[in-house]
Amino acid sequence: MACGSSWLSITIRGAPPRIRAASSDISAGLTAASDLTLDTFICWDALKAQVAIIRLFQSLVTTTARARLWQNRPMADEHLLRPYPAFERHRRELAQADRRRRTRLLGGGAAMLLMAFGAWLVHPMLAFMVAGIAAMVLFFSSLSAGSTVAPDELLGIEGELRALKFLRRLSDDYLLLNRVRIADPTLPNGERELDFLVLGPNALFVVEVKNTPGLIHVQPDSAHWPVASRGGCGSSPCWNSMPSPLRQVQAQVAALDRLLLSHGLGLPIKPIICFARPGVALENVASCPIPVVVPEQLSGLIESASETGSAPAATRAATRKLLGQVGAVPVSTQAA
Repeated sequence: MACGSSWLSITIRGAPPRIRAASSDISAGLTAASDLTLDTFICWDALKAQVAIIRLFQSLVTTTARARLWQNRPMADEHLLRPYPAFERHRRELAQADRRRRTRLLGGGAAMLLMAFGAWLVHPMLAFMVAGIAAMVLFFSSLSAGSTVAPDELLGIEGELRALKFLRRLSDDYLLLNRVRIADPTLPNGERELDFLVLGPNALFVVEVKNTPGLIHVQPDSAHWPVASRGGCGSSPCWNSMPSPLRQVQAQVAALDRLLLSHGLGLPIKPIICFARPGVALENVASCPIPVVVPEQLSGLIESASETGSAPAATRAATRKLLGQVGAVPVSTQAA
């Protein structure tokens, strides 16, 4: 606007005095208005920048506070958790296979380049043939072998590890045990394995983990539950079935109840069925007498079930001691 006012004053320089005076007033007004508008824009931009900085600072403070709160939150007692040797062996074998694959690729790639260069010195077409063969050899040598862990065993371990990730979010009032083997005379081998045991303030929770994919329709009165899964993108669903886990969980509760009664303990046992496969969908879970959940619901379900009262401290301490012995003593010793 300052350039516009100068142009206006220059343009009417030859006009009469009154017009020149009026033009001077107009030019001064335009200059003041332009300065005011510019100051307004500058103030508005500065205000928006300040608001953005304040919001960014607030988000950083909130994120830091939540992280500190989560870090300081007491986690579940997991000193009795057992490792998964099969999963550790699987990871170790995959890492070794990856190292061997990289070694083959580096050594084979260098050798193939030398061979291709030597073939190029003989004839260019021979070099292209050698390069094609070398590419095929490198491709097949890059295919690493799998681990020696059985796929079914690895699938079950992955489901248990996913469930364990969410069970660890319980407070330190809860004791976690995994892969618990207890004596069960009703089975041919005389033992039964429980995926997870969670000792809470007023109950003992038995968590049976399944890693079945697809859409699972819960049917409590049926020996098998329908399972729908897709074979590929755009394909129609394929219906299958899985054995109902209700009988298995009920047998686990009965075996654990016998163990507790044999030591004079009467803590309530609450079973839970958890489908841990990512993307699994559950239908008709409300009709099941035993809770059927996904891993994200585990901690909330157990904590809500523990809100009603508390077991005597002596009973809980004796149960905790017994579970510690069960987690460390072989099944044959338990039966004896």
